[in-house]
Amino acid sequence: MENSRIITITLGVLLVLALAFGVFFCSKSSRLTTANEGLTTEVDSLNSVKYDLLDDIDSLQTEYQVVVASNDSVGSALSDAKNTIASQKEELKRIKRSAAEADILRREITQLRNLKSQLEGMMDELRAQNQQLIEQNTQLTTDLQKSQESNQQLSSKANELESANKSLLEEMDKLRAKSVKATSLRVDVGKRNDKLTTSSRRARNITVSFDLIDVPQQYHGMHTLYLVITNEQGVPVKAANPIRTTIRVDDTSAEIEAQVAKDVVLEQTQRLVFNYAVPDRLERGTYRASIYTSFGLLGSVSFRLT
Repeated sequence: MENSRIITITLGVLLVLALAFGVFFCSKSSRLTTANEGLTTEVDSLNSVKYDLLDDIDSLQTEYQVVVASNDSVGSALSDAKNTIASQKEELKRIKRSAAEADILRREITQLRNLKSQLEGMMDELRAQNQQLIEQNTQLTTDLQKSQESNQQLSSKANELESANKSLLEEMDKLRAKSVKATSLRVDVGKRNDKLTTSSRRARNITVSFDLIDVPQQYHGMHTLYLVITNEQGVPVKAANPIRTTIRVDDTSAEIEAQVAKDVVLEQTQRLVFNYAVPDRLERGTYRASIYTSFGLLGSVSFRLT
């Protein structure tokens, strides 16, 4: 009787403990759920709750093992409590993982913030460099415009100088051409027997001789020289084969009709002779013998036939 009463009391106490244990775990489960929801807002608080739960669960597991050792019959009555403990263990593992993931996230966020700060610093530096480049480019553009304007001015001056130089060269050429002059011009009129005469009826040959002295270097070489004999009216005398050509006199061109043309290699100094065979009898009067080249008149001399 006494043993039965003790067993009954023991079972009653165990049942009360089981119920209390179940209520206790239900309460703990609620606390864990609430703590889990608050993890997203405050991880440090959750860690504190986590460690408190670990201590409570360790104590409960120890107490449970003592009760089971006293009487195996309470095992079936406390099966729900065991399942609850198992689920709480799984929840605890998940919380641990969440806490670990939160730590990882914190580190990643810290790294990202550091990276962002570095990138912002780099961007500031790039902006500063870009601004400097813009200012340098503006200065270079200004310098380039000034240089272009200066080049245009220099080009304009160069063109002016080139034009002036060209005009000067042309003028020098004219002066050089004018400096090529026939000197010591002489006209000899010969009869049929080569004796000299002044008679228009007996004139059969006219010889014109002259000197070219100090001929400029640029006029050395082959040139064609022309003998033109005209009467007092400027009309060329007759020739068996008259030669018509264009020569340049000063700044104009002129047509001439020559009686004789001769190709001559001009040198610095030479004496030249032209011979004109008179085809018909000449009239009395004053005549003019002129020597031309392609670059102008070399000289003229007058002679009279009676």
